[in-house]
Amino acid sequence: MQALQIPRQDETLIRLPRGGLLATVEEWSNELVVKSERIRVDKLIFSLLDILDSEELKNYFVHSGQKKFSLLDVFGPLIKESSDDKELYEVFDHFMERFKQADEEVMLKFFSIFSKKINLASLNEVGLNSLLSDILREVKQLTDAQYYDKLLITLLENVKISNQSEYFQQEIFSTLMNSTARQTDDPLMKGMFGALSKHLSPSVRRELLAPFLSQHTISSPLLPKNCLLYQEGADGRRIVALETEKQMFNVQFGSTLYEKVGYPKLIFLFSVNTNGAIRLKVLTVKDTIISKDSKVYYYPYSNVQYEERSMEACWPELNRLANERDFYNNLTTLSTLPYLFLNSPSNNDLFKYTNLRERLMNFEGQSFDDSILEDTGLTISDYMKI
Repeated sequence: MQALQIPRQDETLIRLPRGGLLATVEEWSNELVVKSERIRVDKLIFSLLDILDSEELKNYFVHSGQKKFSLLDVFGPLIKESSDDKELYEVFDHFMERFKQADEEVMLKFFSIFSKKINLASLNEVGLNSLLSDILREVKQLTDAQYYDKLLITLLENVKISNQSEYFQQEIFSTLMNSTARQTDDPLMKGMFGALSKHLSPSVRRELLAPFLSQHTISSPLLPKNCLLYQEGADGRRIVALETEKQMFNVQFGSTLYEKVGYPKLIFLFSVNTNGAIRLKVLTVKDTIISKDSKVYYYPYSNVQYEERSMEACWPELNRLANERDFYNNLTTLSTLPYLFLNSPSNNDLFKYTNLRERLMNFEGQSFDDSILEDTGLTISDYMKI
């Protein structure tokens, strides 16, 4: 039995392969093939979908039982298998056409996905500039200041300002200063000044502050007559140096009292914080008139730290006395401390030499012999920072 032969006039014939990727599309006219080409099946499907409108597509999926179909299920395999960049651009354009009505939430999700896939470090300067320009083109439309703040911080963290021109640096800081000129929040401005001042030399800091301090007088409290130095820092900390001349003191060593033991000339260097905490260094000197170049010698008796030439006094009662007598606000009382230290009981703690008892016996009733003092290699200026 012969199959019914239907004469082909003007029509298109599609031949689908069994398991292949290429279909054959033939154009017939007057029972003759006028054109024949091989086309990928996925591309053929796209061209056929163009024939259907959105309602027909919807009806197809609904009537085929796919009431909850996924576009990823339909287009995903086709996109994954495609190696044609132009074809992928076209597919993406089709999706973006759907969101022409400025669906910002969807757009942000798209951008978030793409940004995670892009290795910005691999982009050349042209590509990176192009990307940032596209992103920032409409940034002036932002109304919430916090987005500007976060964007600025992110950009500054990645800009090597130190490598740019001086003009570029000045422009950045001028812009920042102009934006903060309206601020009346002192803690904010204080924090900014503090952060910047750390990178300035002391001389530049003084130069900048001088116009604001010229009308202010800085004076010390009344100083005791034996006060060699008084310094008060901007943080409120005070440094006071008190001088004691060569003289004799009674020394209680264990159960023995040594009377009129000779001592060298000493400088007691106190550092007093605003909270009342106090530290003491005992410096031994020979010079009659003290200058910043006066040599410092090791303390010849005990209870003064000699390691690393710190000259820190070991005097457990010092901070108890400071709390009781408020040395921070009462320098006259502070001036009595050297004599309290020299008259306190002595022991072998931190004695640098061989026999403390023998040394006390040698100088009992005798003026101290400066020739036995050992040079530390440091001067007064090393300890007082003058």
